[in-house]
Amino acid sequence: MQDMVFIPSGEFLMGSTLQEVYRIADVDEFPQRKLWVDDFYIDIHEVTNAQYKVYVDSMKVKAPPKWVNGNYGIGEDGLPVTSITWEEAAAYAKFVGKRLPTEAEWEKAARGSDARWFPWGGTSFDRNYANNGDHLVNIMSYPEGVSPYGVYDMAGNVREWCENLASGGGRFILGGGWSDPPYGFTDGYAQPPADRSAINGIRLGVNAETQTTSSDWLPVSY
Repeated sequence: MQDMVFIPSGEFLMGSTLQEVYRIADVDEFPQRKLWVDDFYIDIHEVTNAQYKVYVDSMKVKAPPKWVNGNYGIGEDGLPVTSITWEEAAAYAKFVGKRLPTEAEWEKAARGSDARWFPWGGTSFDRNYANNGDHLVNIMSYPEGVSPYGVYDMAGNVREWCENLASGGGRFILGGGWSDPPYGFTDGYAQPPADRSAINGIRLGVNAETQTTSSDWLPVSY
């Protein structure tokens, strides 16, 4: 089972302040409010091509559209899997015994309990901390950009599906992809579940009471 970190229960500030709304014009995330989230675990990094291929080969499902003959490109093992629909992300989660995180869980894992604008803190985007360039990069390529809980790439690289239904039947997707503007990286917005954007990826969670003997599950202090 891939590496996960423990996110402790408690209140946190979710959503945007009026200042942020002016900055990013995201009225869906206003007002900022306190929410309680129970203990859970979340993947340290985005699901990779190599991990997703195990699912494709085992379940004989359709590979992502840019793969050729069911295979990703040479040297692309460590890239996040992309062009994934919400339904495919949910099916993969079931296959590995996990689930998609809720929007609130994802946001707490990314922003901590202090409602920071970016996972590394502060109100200024820094390209040294997140992939907002011209192409996808391997997971965990920006160690200085980890969240308060030690979670990688929660800004940039690929956007990540969440469990929640949005108004109109969409599903929330968070984190921003490498080609997205950086100002809304920790804000959520709705996408049609069948959307297959080239920057849609996966990060998974599990309930804290789920039992495991894997040494890959690493509670992280903060």
